[in-house]
Amino acid sequence: MNPAAGRRRRFAEALSAWSAAGRTTAVVETQRRGDAERLAREAAASGVGLVLVGGGDGTVNEVINGLADSPRPPALGVLPLGTANVLARELGLPLGPAAAATALATARSRKVHLGLVNGRRFVMMAGVGFDAQVVAAVDPEAKRRFGRLAYAATTADLWARGRNARYRVQTGDTALEVGSVIVANGRHYAGGFVACPTADLSRPELSLCLLNSSTRPQVLATALALGIGRIGWAPGVSHLSAPMLHVDGPADEPVQADGDIVGTLPATFSVAPETLRMLTGS
Repeated sequence: MNPAAGRRRRFAEALSAWSAAGRTTAVVETQRRGDAERLAREAAASGVGLVLVGGGDGTVNEVINGLADSPRPPALGVLPLGTANVLARELGLPLGPAAAATALATARSRKVHLGLVNGRRFVMMAGVGFDAQVVAAVDPEAKRRFGRLAYAATTADLWARGRNARYRVQTGDTALEVGSVIVANGRHYAGGFVACPTADLSRPELSLCLLNSSTRPQVLATALALGIGRIGWAPGVSHLSAPMLHVDGPADEPVQADGDIVGTLPATFSVAPETLRMLTGS
């Protein structure tokens, strides 16, 4: 588990529910960035059958990168303790940690495909452009204290400043110039919003949501369409599917994956060769 402030009580409630369902587990806490990946890799090597991760999407990302290297990785269960909990939503799990633990105690597993960006795996989404700029700019202390409000404030600040960076996208024989790129492995994005309605974790394919610009009107129109669950209504937004794409653009532009910055451009996105088994609520 990631023992960030505010999570211990909720994690304790989840453990109580897990125990009440007749299950037991050993608890290991992370201390710093990278610990979850290392601990997951050690757990897989020890031959355990199930790893539960209590934390947000960034902690989950570390765990999948630790597990996927194993020739026979254990199943993964997600206890949602983060800001957006996008993967838990995608898997149909309750967002309350105790309710999620109760559901996981009897859940079946399903095979999930992973994405890959410059050698780093991701499970839900990655991006270049406005969303990556927000992830790079949000203050870690504000994120810890205020959660989604910190992201909202950072988004508003960047939107008010205005920008119109351009990125070159190459997928197969198709070349495009766009203002923002979301690479989705699952449907949900930034919480309960749906950016790529056709994305499916069970398929070895990436779904792309492309904004033709990152101007203030375009970003605002896209945000409003996301908010009402009608991303297809936003002008200047297009969707594609591809097993691989390459994105280039201004030097040092950040690339985000599962809500954390994982590098800078250029970036190559593809379907990872590995799959994982994840416990699902649906």
